[in-house]
Amino acid sequence: MVLKKQITDSFNELRKQPRLSLILIFDFLTQIFFQTHFQLWQSFFLSKGIDSQYFPFFYIAFQVITLFSYSINIDSVKKYAGVLKFSPLIVFLPLTFFLGKIEIFLTAYFIFVFVFYVIEFILNYQFNKMVSVENISSLISFKSTVSRIGSVLLLCILSFMVKQMSVSAVMAINFMLSLILLAVLSVIIMKKAGVDSDVK
Repeated sequence: MVLKKQITDSFNELRKQPRLSLILIFDFLTQIFFQTHFQLWQSFFLSKGIDSQYFPFFYIAFQVITLFSYSINIDSVKKYAGVLKFSPLIVFLPLTFFLGKIEIFLTAYFIFVFVFYVIEFILNYQFNKMVSVENISSLISFKSTVSRIGSVLLLCILSFMVKQMSVSAVMAINFMLSLILLAVLSVIIMKKAGVDSDVK
């Protein structure tokens, strides 16, 4: 009964706040990146000749990037929103994963990790800002459930992909795909918002 009530409350809230549904979709798409990163970064680094003894340092580096991205001021992000026009360049960064230069692909990798943690931070900020106090616990549980379902689906896809192609190819494809899907969805939403405002 509790689960049924949570689901009912969640859908009622989503009907009242359509933008929350969009945030859930965006959050689902980011899982393409995060699950690929969490599950394969060690195998990927090993395939690039990086010794496992350095993994603790990379783990610490990822934590520092996470903390830094979550400490960014939202107003600052809005102020520099104009840099989004350069985002198509970021999409192609994973192509450096096929290069032999460790410093180049590591730089690209860290940039991607930072970008996606910033995206996650913004999504969480907007989610918490829009959700009503009465239904916040139900929506958070629902959001976590959606993320877990997405994670399971992506793990199945990842297990299939790594059997068909190299780890570098899987990383590059999924990183690029995640950002491209987010960008395409953003463009569609902005165009729809523009059409709606013109109609009004």
